[in-house]
Amino acid sequence: MSGAAVTVVSSFWSSRAGEVYVASVTVSGTRVPRGRRRCPAVAVPLSLPWVVMKTLYLLRHAKSDWDDPRLADHDRPLSARGHRAAATMANYWAARKGGPPRPELVVCSTAVRARATLDIVAASWGPDLPPITFDRGLYLCGEELLLDRVKAVPDAVAGVLFVGHNPDFQLLARDLCGRGDAGLRQSLVAKLPTCSFVEITVPDGVTWRDLTWGSCTLSGFIRPRDLEER
Repeated sequence: MSGAAVTVVSSFWSSRAGEVYVASVTVSGTRVPRGRRRCPAVAVPLSLPWVVMKTLYLLRHAKSDWDDPRLADHDRPLSARGHRAAATMANYWAARKGGPPRPELVVCSTAVRARATLDIVAASWGPDLPPITFDRGLYLCGEELLLDRVKAVPDAVAGVLFVGHNPDFQLLARDLCGRGDAGLRQSLVAKLPTCSFVEITVPDGVTWRDLTWGSCTLSGFIRPRDLEER
């Protein structure tokens, strides 16, 4: 790219030495698709961030219904209580300071109760829904495989929401978060109730694939009962 006219039309993300992630550029009037490029000759304005702070959101599915013993666990719907809790969480998202979380990607378990929970809380986003992927592999996958799913998130994604199950979500949040409010962390370790929402901040400069246990900060933990008591 040496000598080419380069116009930045979006941000850059740092990756490895001598390499940047180009979200979108124009080279001599031709748009270059997003991807990693060797850019030793590109002058990047100092006002552009080299690293985008990443946020991992976890939403455990709302309470499910056990009335029909013929249904497989994967296919159980939400209970009436689960519907109310998901609606409470949706209202909280819509009303909270700064608006609802705005992930650039949603990864949801294919379990009926997880999809139904997402359907309800997604109302807080209005018509501007983020891209949504349904992943059968999130269904009771275990903590280590769940971490692998998080590490596989494209590095250009600054915020991702996972919708799924315990005990995996509680263990992942507990073991990723070595920092944060002590009271919140203790509450999380004690229990992650259905339809609880967790916000985890990844350290500056750390990519998804480089996440390690204890490296992150627990930035938020909201249970439906916290909202009902307000």
